[in-house]
Amino acid sequence: MKTIIRGTWLFLALIIGGCGDKIDLEAAAVPLAAGIDLDDNNQLRFYVSNPVFGDKNNEEQQYNIPVTSLRESRSIQDAYTSGALEGRNYQVYVVGRKLLQHENWFKILDVVFRDARNTVLDRMVAFNGPLEEMFTVKTDNQPPLPVILRGMVDSKSKRGATVLTTVQDMHRQIFEEALTPSLSEVTYDAKQKSFRLSGTTLLTHKGKYATSIGFQESVLLNLLKKDATKGVSLSFAIPGEPNSDFFSLNRASFSVRDIDTKIKSSYSNNNFHFLIRMKVSAAMTEQLFTLDIQQHADILERKLSQQMQKQLEKLIRKFQKHQIDPVGFGIYARAYQYRHYKENENNWGEAFSDAEIKCEVKVTINSMGTVK
Repeated sequence: MKTIIRGTWLFLALIIGGCGDKIDLEAAAVPLAAGIDLDDNNQLRFYVSNPVFGDKNNEEQQYNIPVTSLRESRSIQDAYTSGALEGRNYQVYVVGRKLLQHENWFKILDVVFRDARNTVLDRMVAFNGPLEEMFTVKTDNQPPLPVILRGMVDSKSKRGATVLTTVQDMHRQIFEEALTPSLSEVTYDAKQKSFRLSGTTLLTHKGKYATSIGFQESVLLNLLKKDATKGVSLSFAIPGEPNSDFFSLNRASFSVRDIDTKIKSSYSNNNFHFLIRMKVSAAMTEQLFTLDIQQHADILERKLSQQMQKQLEKLIRKFQKHQIDPVGFGIYARAYQYRHYKENENNWGEAFSDAEIKCEVKVTINSMGTVK
């Protein structure tokens, strides 16, 4: 009986305590998107997007404030909002291109990890342009900014068209010497007056912008990282096939049903060597040129394998040119050539740029589709 009475009092205490500090949504300010960038005077600015609850038009309150640190921005945000600030659960953090031109910008986010009340699962997005543009443009044909950005990253990363990087992932990538960071990239289409995902932003070890890659290259990157799920799509132009002046009639597309990626590392002649073997089980989704693939499937498989291998090699050369390693070849080197890797740990980008990398790709078509 005493146990029941104690349990009842505890239950009541929890209910009373939970109701005592409740805040109506109409009286709260809940920022869901945050951004950081430098303005024209190289002043750090913090951008915020708050949904306005109770507004039938789903309006957002957006503003930007000059700050010296993110912790300072919280008290300043309070001055701009009509309700109690409840912002510790951002959906996305957006970083402007101008800030990404500087090394070590990631230190600004120290408060996110130091304060345990903050979440670290917020999506991180790179904006290809000044961040003021993103937080001031009104788009009539798209959902609120936090919704569209998170939706873009989550849906497109599942298809391999970009990467999904949370704040926690970014922290790991920045402090991992054997890997360089990568972020989803969003741009603003002035003609369509809407935001769109444009691919992936690749950074150096210190977080500085290195280069960008499009959708197809992002899929290849995810295949190399073993992050691509079944169903990702690739399209290639087949050399030697007739084309048109107005249409691309030499293309073939397929979706990946199964993939086996193996990366082997070695060290000789003062250089690292990597061998990539990729076996792809594919389903044809498009063929715009004339070829009886029922009778000549081996020919198409060979051509697709060659084109995929060429694009992988071209992508890897781009990584080496910019001395970045978004795939994580350094992790393989550390695991199997530890002594040599430790000698190059502090300058892995340079060591990777001199590495010899070979690709072997085998595409097998196991579904031709329903069209003969």
